[in-house]
Amino acid sequence: MTKKEKQILWTSMAISVFIGVVILTIILVKKRGKLSKKKLSELVKEDLDYWNGVKETDRKGAEKLQEYWSNVGLNYSVDQLMSSSFQSQHFWSAVYISSLLKRWGAGNKFKYSARHSDYICEGLNARKNNDKSKIFWSYDPADVTVSVGDIIGVKRESWVNLDNICSGAPTHTDVVYKIVKSGDGYSALVIGGNLSNTVDVKKVTLDKDKKIADPDSYLVVMKNRAI
Repeated sequence: MTKKEKQILWTSMAISVFIGVVILTIILVKKRGKLSKKKLSELVKEDLDYWNGVKETDRKGAEKLQEYWSNVGLNYSVDQLMSSSFQSQHFWSAVYISSLLKRWGAGNKFKYSARHSDYICEGLNARKNNDKSKIFWSYDPADVTVSVGDIIGVKRESWVNLDNICSGAPTHTDVVYKIVKSGDGYSALVIGGNLSNTVDVKKVTLDKDKKIADPDSYLVVMKNRAI
């Protein structure tokens, strides 16, 4: 092999390596924008194991709640969190969802808050403005199917709707972590906080198309765009 041929070979190899590194970098960057179903499943198991038999009135529960509240920028002592008067005025269901999303890896693409309405509103505005930087877009429950990683919000008051939720209207949300076949349709297994003073799971009945079977009882389906 001549010197010139060796130079051409080494140049070709260098170009190939460079292209390979660029492609790998692009793949890794795209993956970082995704939320893994496996990771969600692991977090759900971890939380259910921790809260098994534990209530917010227990010290163990209060210690975990201290961590959850810190994820929305609020710091309370364990003694405060164990106080019945404090608990009656500080609901933590949205705090739990925010903590779950933060631990899952939502980064700055989700509005962590102690109010469900804040991130529901963010999802409404993101969809309206075609803001693809946000993970969730909010929809009327009758309009979309339900998938793992979505957030489902219930109607706690009959007057609450997607037109007034941005004013801070009350609701409750849970995260879908599994969908199973059930009769002629499906069931969405959802996890949430402040359910009978603990972290627990519920079922949401879906039809054969994986839409909520009773959409009038629900406020929103926040579709996860990063899974």
